[in-house]
Amino acid sequence: MRRSGWTLTRAWVMAVLGVACVHAPGVCASVPHPRLWVNAGRSLFKVSPRLAEPLLEIRGLRALGALAVDRERDRLWVCGERHLWAFDRDGAERVQIRLPGWFRRKGRASLVIDTGRRAVWLGSGRHLERFDFAGRRVQADRLARPLVAMTFDPVRARLWLDEGDRLVVLDAHGEKVQTIVLAPGMGHAEALAYDALLDEVWAAGGRTLSRYEASDGVQVFSTRLSGDFDDFLAPDGAGDLWAAGARTHACVCHGQRRYRV
Repeated sequence: MRRSGWTLTRAWVMAVLGVACVHAPGVCASVPHPRLWVNAGRSLFKVSPRLAEPLLEIRGLRALGALAVDRERDRLWVCGERHLWAFDRDGAERVQIRLPGWFRRKGRASLVIDTGRRAVWLGSGRHLERFDFAGRRVQADRLARPLVAMTFDPVRARLWLDEGDRLVVLDAHGEKVQTIVLAPGMGHAEALAYDALLDEVWAAGGRTLSRYEASDGVQVFSTRLSGDFDDFLAPDGAGDLWAAGARTHACVCHGQRRYRV
């Protein structure tokens, strides 16, 4: 790949924000050599965030969507139009699951990893499914409302579902723990992200960015944004949040301060 293709363009930033940083268990921003997995449409790239250089490319994949990382095993899970794959750190395929027909007719998919219970959650439309790390489907649920996004709280083994005008919290078995109705000014949430450093959940939508305590769902922070930053949210493990939207570049939010890149 040409080096010039890795300049900090809007498309590149959004691709980076759509993935997760792989590093040693229990370590966040202090890791010396983190890696970013980047979704480039038909290829996956493992990138050095310091050098902005690709370290590895996985080619020949079709219509790539959501990505999630099993940090303990250094394994990447990726959802395509017809399949769910798992790749190891060297790019070797370890799992391939053919997805059911309903999946190809739905909208944006969400994918999260529960490393403690060796589970992969895949959600799209009104469907929510759980797979084990061998690729076996162990649970399939139908949601009351279409899923917009989801994130996972590993401390309590809870799944946070974004259903637009409300957030629904489930336990590790998919049982409802809590429902959080969003404030009228929030509009509809479009993106969620659990922040391990803060032990809180970020939610973005309607040009509003909010945080909720992961333990009890109480809102602790809310601010208005000057642009559309609700496509992807990615906490960096050091208290900052990277975000991107369909029409805007990335920004970093630290407390009340906002930056554009």
